Amino acid sequence: MLPVGQDAIRAMLLDDLSAAVDGTGGVVIVGGEAGIGKTTLVRSLAREAEQRRVRVVEAGCFDLHSTPAFGPWVDVFDNLGRDPSTPAPPPAFARGGAIERVVDQAALFASVRDYFIELTLTGPVLLILEDLHWSDPASIDLLRELGRRASQMRLLIVVTYRTDDLMRQSPFYLRLPALIRETGGHRIELHRLDHDQLRMLVDRWLKLSPSDTERLVEYLELHSDGNPFFATELIRALEDRGVLACPTGEWELAELDQLVLPPLLMHVIDSRVSRLGNATREHLAIASVIGKDVPLSIWSDVAGIDDDDLIGVVERAVDTHLMEADHQGTTVRFVHALTRNALYESVLPPRRREWHRSVANSLMATPHPNPDAVAHHLQMAGDPDAWRWFVKAAERARSAYAWTTATERYRAAIEQLRAFEPEERTVEGKLLYTLAFIQRFSAPAEALEAVEQARRLPGLRDDPLRNAESLWALGTLSCYANRFGDGFAYYDTMIETLQPLIGNVSFSGPSMEQFMGGEVFSQRPVAFPPGDPAPQVSAEMSLADLIDAHLDFTIWSKAAAGILGPAKERLVLPSRTANAIQETRVVLEYSAPWVFLGRAIGAATLGLKERASDDFAESRARFRLLSHHALEAQAVLIESADVAATYRLNEPSYRRLLASEGELALRRAGGALRSGLSPRISWLRSLVLDGNWAEATDILEGSSVPGSAFLWRNVRWATATLARYRGDAQTAWDQIHQIFPDGPDLPPGQVIFHEGLELQRLAANLCLDAGDPASAREWLHAHDRWIAWCGSALGIAAGELGWARLLWAESNDESATLRANDALRRASDLDQPGVRLDAHRLLGEIALRTGRIDEAVVESKAALELAETCELPYERALAQLLLSEARLEAGGRSEAKVLLNEAIATLSLLEAEPALRNAEALASRMGLKPPELTRSPELSERELEVLRLIVAGRSNQAIADDLFISWTTARTHVSNIFRKLEVSSRAEAVDAAHRRGLIQAEDDPASHR
Repeated sequence: MLPVGQDAIRAMLLDDLSAAVDGTGGVVIVGGEAGIGKTTLVRSLAREAEQRRVRVVEAGCFDLHSTPAFGPWVDVFDNLGRDPSTPAPPPAFARGGAIERVVDQAALFASVRDYFIELTLTGPVLLILEDLHWSDPASIDLLRELGRRASQMRLLIVVTYRTDDLMRQSPFYLRLPALIRETGGHRIELHRLDHDQLRMLVDRWLKLSPSDTERLVEYLELHSDGNPFFATELIRALEDRGVLACPTGEWELAELDQLVLPPLLMHVIDSRVSRLGNATREHLAIASVIGKDVPLSIWSDVAGIDDDDLIGVVERAVDTHLMEADHQGTTVRFVHALTRNALYESVLPPRRREWHRSVANSLMATPHPNPDAVAHHLQMAGDPDAWRWFVKAAERARSAYAWTTATERYRAAIEQLRAFEPEERTVEGKLLYTLAFIQRFSAPAEALEAVEQARRLPGLRDDPLRNAESLWALGTLSCYANRFGDGFAYYDTMIETLQPLIGNVSFSGPSMEQFMGGEVFSQRPVAFPPGDPAPQVSAEMSLADLIDAHLDFTIWSKAAAGILGPAKERLVLPSRTANAIQETRVVLEYSAPWVFLGRAIGAATLGLKERASDDFAESRARFRLLSHHALEAQAVLIESADVAATYRLNEPSYRRLLASEGELALRRAGGALRSGLSPRISWLRSLVLDGNWAEATDILEGSSVPGSAFLWRNVRWATATLARYRGDAQTAWDQIHQIFPDGPDLPPGQVIFHEGLELQRLAANLCLDAGDPASAREWLHAHDRWIAWCGSALGIAAGELGWARLLWAESNDESATLRANDALRRASDLDQPGVRLDAHRLLGEIALRTGRIDEAVVESKAALELAETCELPYERALAQLLLSEARLEAGGRSEAKVLLNEAIATLSLLEAEPALRNAEALASRMGLKPPELTRSPELSERELEVLRLIVAGRSNQAIADDLFISWTTARTHVSNIFRKLEVSSRAEAVDAAHRRGLIQAEDDPASHR
């Protein structure tokens, strides 16, 4: 029987099922608190699906803190694999109950997608994934990939999760908005029953007199708080105790005040279980320790009873609605997690610990024990060996490219080790290094702390080699965290530590191999993904050779920070041969990608466009061969910023190709990245330039923040640039202050060099926007100091243009013209179309202000032509505005009007408010009424959602919580709404929403009073 209020939802789900049967699948996400009716709803749907001959596949997450990597998907393919009529499972899931090694997450996802395409060709499929609030990040990412394609298959995916167990930092919480947006799925939230719905529930169950019905409803309302499961259990308890009886065929309700039932469900269930007898009660308690899903073999072993006796226990549990059996007859499950929780809490802690240990021992005796489950039970038993199984669970997750899950397991292992075996300092150090290694892309700051913890362990600093190893790790991680100054200091100290040992230390192959990646740093070279064979290392390699090899790894990081010396040395060597790279030093083969990357960054900085493109391509190819997908993506993003958006801006297909390659690399590396990070961040720079600002905004809102500094750069630039173009100066400054917290005085060499230059120029422009030329001057001086320090060619022309704009803002037209022409010349020499475009437009603005109309027309046309060649809609609109004004001054009113309308159409679509205000001023000069869109652009769907919450009285933080977005994003939406509605306060926004009919009556809480 469905809980009251779910009939309409069930009908909607049946419509979705019918659509899937007809070939248009989809995703449905059902949420609600424990006991609200999610499981009842989806099982009703499953029964209907089976009647329609739809294949039903069910899986879920364990109610443990140790759901294994890809846990629900392992169960999905394990269940499917039992049916010989299904296709062969994807290679990674070919071994039932486990997942094989993964080095390419995108390939894994593609294989699962292709499997379901093949499976649904044999018939429609209903895939039910329950309790995804406990899921690991990789499982949700796989669901997102499959869900995006569900509409093209006969596949309906139904997901359930518990809202009361959904934490803000949980993987499912972080990915839920993206899951809904990317799959086009709809989200259903089940709610508690009100008084009238509880009455309907009673009427469905019992036929009582009106007075008895009202008394029972009031009782249920008091004790169940509207939770359907609680209400149902309370009715059963009243039946069991005779308070509800049917002696003559008519139901009667005794006096409820004679029975004082405790409000806690645990006691209600405990009372029912007690009547089954002490032996059965104990067996059910043992089952609750095993988990929500209980394998009969484990239960029999731990309880110490034979199969016949156990079947009797199962039958009694099923008869009393406590348990249900699966179709295979090998596992039973508790009808509801709350039932299991109540039984579990009824067991005294000492007894629970004993049973947990027995469960762990029984699991360990199976052919392929699940290390996550074993670790959990050993932890709950307080067993000293728990850390070993957490390490096994971590290694399994790591081999599946689920590094976020592996991180959690390593942390748990370290905590257990410290608690029970504090003397194992060497092992703890190894685990800390390994933890740092797998966090280098997702959370380098946390990785640094892990290494620092290892360095505080006794003995490490007394061993020069191990101390040097830790310094090397700190240096590399500092660079990933955008703390290059610290990183290089660590590198220098490492060399100082090793120099005295030259000639006194010899290496065998294994110790050399260990040192290159850290003696305990996952026991493989830092460069290699898990499971890759270690490179062959010469046994005769000297310590001097080792130092040289480490220095080769630093070329790319120093070049990224603007220190070009090592990269310049390598730029004189021929390109494209590993031998050429090794001419002057002994370099391990796997250092070549970093050397090429450093050369590429150096070449771009020095203005060597062709060499930079060649070396970036070589670096990317070599990273790809090594399955270093995160580093391949890093190289793509650097190339996108320092080559595609500078020297090759007039090749729009090139920047889009790089964006596509970057997305693929990030998808392949997904398991190594921060939870919730969208691989489409690789598109941000291209999308902003291409004028696809809405899509860029969606990516920014739907993605978690990156960990690695090189991924942050794209996100930070897009966020700040869009904010400035849309008139949100505060958000732009927030991004700048992440790199320059104390203003323009930061010395060079501390952060990514070219990102620093970009942000300095942006800061100067923001100051000019605000009418503050003095502050702009400080930022431009800082820009000049950085250029001079580095010897960079890239950035000089853009810096000159910044000075020209400052002089123009100060009405020094003559000097501004000289600097703008100098910027144009420099940009032409190094072929920087973007700077040339901006220089032509500024020269046009100066000419227009000084009355040289013909010159203004020529310069604005040059800017317009470049904008069209580079396919830059925003820049094109700005050039059109300038040309429109010049044509107006020249008497060409008709042409000016056409240009103005085109510019307004583009700027309105982009919501570029500052430029729109300029367009409006020009329209006013022409005596034209601005199009309605200029001042009252439509609210987006997300902005309408935010407006409804504003009307409901929500704060910015509450809006962020309700919509799963950041507080900053919520503030931006509110600011955009105020601008579009032409209001300045929440009260005015509410009034405008009513006047314009933007909300329905039910959206306003005042309508319910």
